[in-house]
Amino acid sequence: MCYNKKMNIFAALGLLLLIGYLGGRLANRINLPRVSGYLFLGVLLSPSLLNLITNEHIRAFSLIPDFILFIIAFTIGGGLKMRELKGLQKSIFYITAFEASFAFIMVTAGLYPVLRYILKIDDPFITALFFGAIASATAPAATIAVIREYRAKGPLTQTLLGVVALDDAAALINYSIALSLAYMIKTESSAVFRMLAEPIKDIFLALALGLLAGFLLSRGLSAVKTRYGYLTVIVGTITLLGGIANHLGTSPLLANMALGFYMTNDLRVPRTAFNVIDEIEPTLFVVFFTLAGAHLELRNLLHGTLIIFLYIILRLLGKAIGVMTGGAASNAPKTVRKYLALGLAPQAGVAIGLALLLNQEAHFSGQGRFIIDVIIGSTVIYELTGPLLAKLALTKAGEVKENA
Repeated sequence: MCYNKKMNIFAALGLLLLIGYLGGRLANRINLPRVSGYLFLGVLLSPSLLNLITNEHIRAFSLIPDFILFIIAFTIGGGLKMRELKGLQKSIFYITAFEASFAFIMVTAGLYPVLRYILKIDDPFITALFFGAIASATAPAATIAVIREYRAKGPLTQTLLGVVALDDAAALINYSIALSLAYMIKTESSAVFRMLAEPIKDIFLALALGLLAGFLLSRGLSAVKTRYGYLTVIVGTITLLGGIANHLGTSPLLANMALGFYMTNDLRVPRTAFNVIDEIEPTLFVVFFTLAGAHLELRNLLHGTLIIFLYIILRLLGKAIGVMTGGAASNAPKTVRKYLALGLAPQAGVAIGLALLLNQEAHFSGQGRFIIDVIIGSTVIYELTGPLLAKLALTKAGEVKENA
């Protein structure tokens, strides 16, 4: 009996890979992002519809999203190459800080009264707080694909590339802060200093762990001679670092982001070290997004239509205000201040991952279940409209090549 159960779980995993891949190909055929196909097929396989991926399977796969998120966090850090951001650092850092913060604040403040007085859910402020933290994240893949497709070049393009790389890092930091504050509220702690100090301590501990791991790994890689060796050592380090961070009660995502950041900015590390991760990412994304779609409960999604609509509007409004404020503070070009926010619309991997991660937290599994449905619902809309908005921004800024 146990053997058959294991076979069913393996069959479900194989189905996720094959059907998810098919969904991505079909989405590309109709000019949609692959992630939309993964999500749609995941929903089709879910307990809400065909039930080919059951709740038992989802529970058995509970560690997979965490592992894939460790890899995603590493690649986010790996995208922050300081030498490529030269000359634009001020605008990029100011704009990222303001737009991520405004999205956090606007979504939290805007959703709280609705969650409390209209939907009357438990712990409305904590739920709004998590929505706000996740709102900071941006999906870079769709925006970058548009930039490459239309061979866009100019100050808006360069600033946009830097901001989308830093955006998910800001989301990880905001999530860590929100999680610590939520624990303080849940345990009814009245120590204000501790409420402020705890997230800061966790963030610095995670970053220190990641930088230390990067220092050790960059030197250890000199003994590695093959692509297989790079892949094994790097994935092993990412996983070990995530486990240590979890054990110490700090963020494994921030730790792995710091690891990737150190590695990409250490000139002694060969680019092959990142190329081997790039080769396995597409397969990991198929599993990640298809499994995320399988988490969706259509009944809850229908009940959350109002929140999905408000979340989308408040997030985009927060990012737009933040871009204008940060752009003015850093004296960014007018085209950057005017159009950059359109390129920050897409949201997918890290946002869904943080919602899935929250669902694993024993204290907040109720909020996590609701947030997953809303984030997946909004992601489908963002992934359909995001590339079009990014193209519009680049075209309005005059950075799209005419013959592209």
